[in-house]
This record gives sequence, structure tokens and C-alpha cells, in this order.
Amino acid sequence: MSRIPSNEQIEARAYELFLERGREDGHDVEDWLAAEKELTTQHEEIESIYAQEKEASAKVGQAAYAGSRGH
Repeated sequence: MSRIPSNEQIEARAYELFLERGREDGHDVEDWLAAEKELTTQHEEIESIYAQEKEASAKVGQAAYAGSRGH
């Protein structure tokens, strides 16, 4: 999984921020940076959850294998 949001994702979120502000001009760089930070954080959180679930799944698999060898 990529931690870096695409330019298209950033652009779309920056536009949403522009709309939320009431289409007030002059904040394009601010909106871009805020969108980039927000999306990067979301990507990192999703990646962390994915890694935790993958680790938990591996532990379950190991426990199942160990239990099947005991019988």
C-alpha cells in the first residue's frame, strides 16, 4: 500500500476545502497542503490497521497449525 495520496486525491480534497470555505479565493496553497496532510495521515492510519490485521491473521494461522499438529 502506498502512503502517498495521488495528486488527483489531493486536488479533490483541496477543492472540497475550497467549497467548505465558501469559495473564498487566495487559499489554494493552504488548501493543497491541508488536503495532502489529511490524506497522508489517513493513508498511514489505514496502512497501520492493515498491518495489524495481517499480523493478527498470521498469529491465528500459526495457532491453528500448532493445534492441528497436537492431535
